[in-house]
Order: sequence, then structure tokens, then C-alpha cells
Amino acid sequence: MGAYAATSRRSITVLRGPHPTQIRGAWVQVQRLANPLVNEAIIGTEDKDRWNALNPVQEKMFLDYYQNLRLNTALEAVFGADAEPLLNMVDLLLKYKPEDKQLSELLRLNLTVAPTPLANQKPLTVLDPTPDGAGWPNGRRPIDDVTDIAIKVIGGNNYLTASDSVNTNDKPLPETFPFLSSPWDGLNRFHVNPPAP
Repeated sequence: MGAYAATSRRSITVLRGPHPTQIRGAWVQVQRLANPLVNEAIIGTEDKDRWNALNPVQEKMFLDYYQNLRLNTALEAVFGADAEPLLNMVDLLLKYKPEDKQLSELLRLNLTVAPTPLANQKPLTVLDPTPDGAGWPNGRRPIDDVTDIAIKVIGGNNYLTASDSVNTNDKPLPETFPFLSSPWDGLNRFHVNPPAP
């Protein structure tokens, strides 16, 4: 199963001083999201708006970004160590199976993989020493540390210990809907990250 979310808005907004704003025209897609960090870490700045406006079935237009990762170049420039992906990003993010010809950037969920109970879920999913195949890139759960996973997979062997240092949620996750903790007041709260587990 594969899915993505899209945000659309009307194509024309008319602002005329003190007069009411007029919004009209066809609906146009202005953003899409499936796998985390594709827009932020894979698609180049000059193509982000175009990528967001297109449907995942048109992903072949952006194939070079998945084959020649800009984040690798950034990691090498900042940390001075070679960055070579652990996995083929085209196969990982754009296909159901490596032999598939159709490319589409979708958040995929293999329904034959049993879910892992919340207490046993591993934030690093398949990269954990005891792998948890029920997490990202097989769907995405609130506990999945997609930033750390992306850095490790894209950076490769020299970046297996790299981390964004946000290792736990600072509120417990509920086991019932909506499965997310209530957000903190971002204006009046000071963030302190707990140490790694």
C-alpha cells in the first residue's frame, strides 16, 4: 500500500488595499509529503517548488537527486568523511520492489509485516541491533527517528553513529488514538534534550 498527502490552494489571490481579499481560480497543488525528508534533504533547492507541485507518478523527472545525493556532499564538506549510502535510494524510496519499473515517491506500508507493540518499537527501526521491520521505511510510526535513520542510510558507514541528538519524545506516547502526545507550548517552554537511551 502506498500513499502521499498533498496541500492545494486556489491559483489566484487578489489583494486590493482595504477591499476584501478575493481568492479564486482552479485548485493547484503546492506541497506534497510521503517519505520524510525527501523535500528537505534530497530534492535540490531549485526544484523544490516544482517537485511539490507534481504527483509522485512523475518522480522520474527528479531521478538524479536520488542517484546523486546532495546531502552526501554536505556531510562530506562539514565532517570531512566520505558519505556513501548504505542502500540504493531509488529502490528504497521510489519502488515497491527493486525490479519495478514505475517510480513514485510514496510512503509504503507492507501489510504482511506484523505491527510491533509500542513498548517494543525501536526508534532506529531496521538499523537497530535488533531490527524492527514494522517501522520506517515500512510506514512511519511516531517513535521512528527518521532523521537519524536518514543520516545513517544516506551517509553510510562513516555516519552510523551520527545523530541529531533528539533521542526520545519528552512526553509519553499514548497507545490509543490519536497516538500522539499533546504538543508543548512552543512560546513558553525551554527544551532540554534527555541523554540517549
